[in-house]
Amino acid sequence: MNWYYIADGNKQGPYTASQMDALIASGIVSDATPVCQDGMAGWVPASNHFSFTTDEAGTATTLPLSRSASRIAARMRVAHRARHAQTISPPVSAERQAKLKKVQAGGRYVCYTYTISLLIVTLTRSSKVKYISPGKNRILPGLPYALISLLTGWWGIPFGFVLTPIALVKTLAGGNDVTGEVVGVDLLHQYKIPESKNTLALIIASIGVLGCMAGGIYWLVNTSNLL
Repeated sequence: MNWYYIADGNKQGPYTASQMDALIASGIVSDATPVCQDGMAGWVPASNHFSFTTDEAGTATTLPLSRSASRIAARMRVAHRARHAQTISPPVSAERQAKLKKVQAGGRYVCYTYTISLLIVTLTRSSKVKYISPGKNRILPGLPYALISLLTGWWGIPFGFVLTPIALVKTLAGGNDVTGEVVGVDLLHQYKIPESKNTLALIIASIGVLGCMAGGIYWLVNTSNLL
């Protein structure tokens, strides 16, 4: 039957009797460690079911193990340390905690993409990270960057005509959500904060930008024919 023990307030196991002996020999399980076996009504000290020797001072010590059991004990120590390391989270700075509280309240951190073209060179840039309060429109803060792309993005040949629409779509869809990079993806997962999805906004922005481009091309063609 399987054995279990309590470490750091968490239930560990299941383990066989030989594995428990190895845990005892490695010092992971002491005589006072609560243990329980399948079918038992509750937790009891390990000394109730496993053998511990006592030194001259009356302190419980473990019995010596064979070479094979010692190897098992070594593997058990490594596994125990790995599990223990996974349960310890790194300290969170006060700045990250403050940002996390804003995100938990519904805020997001975003940046906006824009393009600048210089004849044969087209540069794609991102704005500084901006905090968007809960309930605030994410599109309005990006309009100045969309205007920059509209005025300066098209003049690069040939990439201005490719990168500028992409930048406009991203910006008019609400910008790039960088909350995970600012707060930390680990904290978002730990506190079960959902990622922001703006698929619908991207579709609408894409249709709008493509429609404007098609209208502009149509106007240019008609204008050239008239001339």
